Amino acid sequence: VDVIVVGSGAAALTAAITAHDSGARVAVVERTSSIGGTTAVSGGGIWMPQNHHMAALGIDDSRSEALAYMLRLTAGRTPVELLERYVDEGPGIVADLEKRTRLRLQPMSWPDYHPEMEGAKSSGRMLEPALFDTTALGRWADTLRRPPVLGMPITLQEATVEWQPAYYPDRFDAAEVQQRMADHRVACGQALIAALLDACLTRGIEPVLDARAYEVAMQGDRVSGLIVDHGGRRTEVPAPSVVLASGGYEWNTTLRTRFLAGPLTHPHTPPA
Repeated sequence: VDVIVVGSGAAALTAAITAHDSGARVAVVERTSSIGGTTAVSGGGIWMPQNHHMAALGIDDSRSEALAYMLRLTAGRTPVELLERYVDEGPGIVADLEKRTRLRLQPMSWPDYHPEMEGAKSSGRMLEPALFDTTALGRWADTLRRPPVLGMPITLQEATVEWQPAYYPDRFDAAEVQQRMADHRVACGQALIAALLDACLTRGIEPVLDARAYEVAMQGDRVSGLIVDHGGRRTEVPAPSVVLASGGYEWNTTLRTRFLAGPLTHPHTPPA
């Protein structure tokens, strides 16, 4: 292959789709027997200023407002050029993904986390995936990682704004949720992963599960492939490019101690 992607979360699957659509032969390796990583157990929200869905809520946004908010929020910890790159490139990436895949995003009426800061917006910058019908995935539907929470087919907008079932049980449409479950529809991070996995499968990219990336193989100063531990055998898979999208290091005691300022006792992410 031309590109090996390590991991199966949103970043990994998006990288695989993009590489394929740019003409590359792609392989995806996932350490566990489930697909989705941290994304699948998350709310699946994407914070994206100037996104093309904001108009549906009647919200205007601008580059200057987005950067003002991000600069204040990051407090000098992130290079300005990275913030500019995110604001300038991000909206187009989101729109392009919707054109090239069956992923559908919808704007939420959540305010930015710090609405008192300069450049903040009252709603629209947070996007979430629409419900996704996992029957489109065939046998791969069973490989979607199951979240310990946020596992019901209820969108974040419904859970926190419209129904608020934790506070108002009378607003909760149980019959609708039961029908969604019967129709094999998923929400939140699972919906995001399901849509991206569907896009990979339609492109002939089938992730290799239970395959742990062990080491990036090198020839001199150039990448030559990836050494993968699969089925008890360690094999070098040749490839000139490797994308490392395998998540964080919160389960690694050494790295956690070295890089995190405070103690982390109960990570919420999958232990792999």
